[in-house]
Amino acid sequence: MKLNPIFSDHAVFAANKRISIYGSGRGRATVRLGDFSIDIRSDADTWCIELPKMDYGGPYTLRFSSDEEKKELCDIYIGEVLLFSGQSNMSCTLTDTNTPKEYYSESLPLLRYTKIADAGVTVPWCTADEADVEGWSALGYIAGKECLIKKGVAIGVICCARGASVIESWMPEGTLEGIGICLPEEEKFLDHYHEEYGKWNSDAFLYNHWLTRMIPYTLSGVVWYQGESDASPAEGALYLRELEALIRVWRRSFKNPELPFVIVQLADTKSRIELGEGWHLIQRAQEEISSLVPGVYTVISRDISETDDIHPPSKHALGCRIAETILENVI
Repeated sequence: MKLNPIFSDHAVFAANKRISIYGSGRGRATVRLGDFSIDIRSDADTWCIELPKMDYGGPYTLRFSSDEEKKELCDIYIGEVLLFSGQSNMSCTLTDTNTPKEYYSESLPLLRYTKIADAGVTVPWCTADEADVEGWSALGYIAGKECLIKKGVAIGVICCARGASVIESWMPEGTLEGIGICLPEEEKFLDHYHEEYGKWNSDAFLYNHWLTRMIPYTLSGVVWYQGESDASPAEGALYLRELEALIRVWRRSFKNPELPFVIVQLADTKSRIELGEGWHLIQRAQEEISSLVPGVYTVISRDISETDDIHPPSKHALGCRIAETILENVI
């Protein structure tokens, strides 16, 4: 039996929620965290147990022992865990933005980060006082830092985002067909069948090869920033239903029917708006979702983002606005 790679030194677990610990393999193992110890027996290829709720605090040591693997993970904190997902505007790093370097030069040992990288590789957790944070998701860092300043507890940021990704790639196979959505290729935006992007835009690809690397990690909330690659008029008309489906299946996957979602609305990018009404339909769906689905909150970006670049370099004000929404509604 082995631990999932997402468990490493410096990890953050969500406070006041049952903590999922999971991995692969068959046999027997023991998991210890703080005062809690659980013996496990697995008769399947994967296993998952839940530790009792814990209050904010740390550092703790997570000990895992099986016939196959023995690990002692240090500097574990109980705080808030936020998943930042979507496409390129979410994966944009601090160096891709005009955020002043002095803003992210501060030592912040309680701000921690991990990501699912290319080929679905899980990058070990690191702290913002020891790591080169220039490569972190800009919105993840900014929102995480602002939450840390206001909340005063450990903040774990998980980035699982892929540029030019379409929404159905982030859902289990057949999800959209199950709700009666089946568009012909010619009615979809070109990113679906682009020579490069099409490699990860098949049905369920990113769900199976990226997201499942971290399911069912216990989350405090999700921040979703996506839609640029689904902006044909036909897709835009269906995006509200697709977004509802994504929220529903992710809540089920992460074993939390009330998992909060913060939806970042697309900015008014001129080049995409000129292609037709699809972009505005996506924006409308991202705004309407918060009134239709409980526990969903929309962040408007059009008034604080450049309109001449599909990747607005000004991410600071948007990151702060995301943090405000999280602090008011999620943590």
